[in-house]
Amino acid sequence: MSKLILVAEDDLHIARLVSFKLKREGFQVLCVQDGSDVLRELSEHSFDLMLLDVMMPRVDGLEVLQRLPEALKKSMPIIMLSAKSQDQDVLQALQLGAVDYLTKPFDPQDLVDRVRQVLELT
Repeated sequence: MSKLILVAEDDLHIARLVSFKLKREGFQVLCVQDGSDVLRELSEHSFDLMLLDVMMPRVDGLEVLQRLPEALKKSMPIIMLSAKSQDQDVLQALQLGAVDYLTKPFDPQDLVDRVRQVLELT
């Protein structure tokens, strides 16, 4: 059975590109556009991995990380996607429970490779 990935990205162009690449590699993908949708989907479904944008409307990615139970962060790896590239931004996300951090713009194949690597390690 293929892995189910939650993609939280408010930029539709990026969300479509990421979804296309992941589906082409055999993953199942569900896309949402803001943090409140992330929290709703996580209460209704179980995901194998989440790609989480930092800057989203209503509830941003860092707030999502803060709200997630530690047990969920341990069972579902989270890779951050963000235009914010300062060391302090990366460090904050990792301290809140993300396992990796990709800055935009990113190579879509690099994203797929990182997803595979993280899933193999968990």
